Amino acid sequence: MTAGSQSRRSALLAAALVTITALVPAEPANAEPREVCGPAAEGTARCFAQVDHRPSGGRGVRGQAGTALPSGYGPADLRSAYRLPDTGGTGETIAIVDAGDSPTAEADLAVYRQTYGLPPCTTENGCFRKVNQHGGTAPLPPVDGTWPVEIALDLDLASAACGQCRILLVVGDDASFDSLGTAVDTAAALGATVVQQLRRPRKPGER
Repeated sequence: MTAGSQSRRSALLAAALVTITALVPAEPANAEPREVCGPAAEGTARCFAQVDHRPSGGRGVRGQAGTALPSGYGPADLRSAYRLPDTGGTGETIAIVDAGDSPTAEADLAVYRQTYGLPPCTTENGCFRKVNQHGGTAPLPPVDGTWPVEIALDLDLASAACGQCRILLVVGDDASFDSLGTAVDTAAALGATVVQQLRRPRKPGER
């Protein structure tokens, strides 16, 4: 992946973090979005996803209405904002690297893609694949706290950015940089053409 495409996808991810709502109980209409992950322990990564609990009348990921799309930015809005093509990506694979398993990842992805009229991306049709940090389909690590929300958001964003791309989800054993770094290497080894990047905070004195 080129530096330009990395920057473009990073910007897209940052913009979308507060636009996708998780499947959680509604709170009062004036409730503020809240962070999904708390501070990270030394040597571990954290997610920066936020959950918007405010009710919406949209269908799919935000409600049961049959006609209205969810409020907030959808795939077309995101592609337009960052000048991403509406078509293309056939044969490309986006790798998502996160901590711990999300047993409902594929089902959650299906809801998002159906809501916005994107083509199905499933294990059965070869579009979606989930592996552990060593590239195996089993054993998968346990769920790591609230990371499944981040996983859902990342999968949705990959779908929004490139509806024709295959998606490879590589789940680390935990949120340590060692595990996630191994997962990144595995994603590249499995042929991903775009790999989600992780950044370790600089320590005092580091350049």
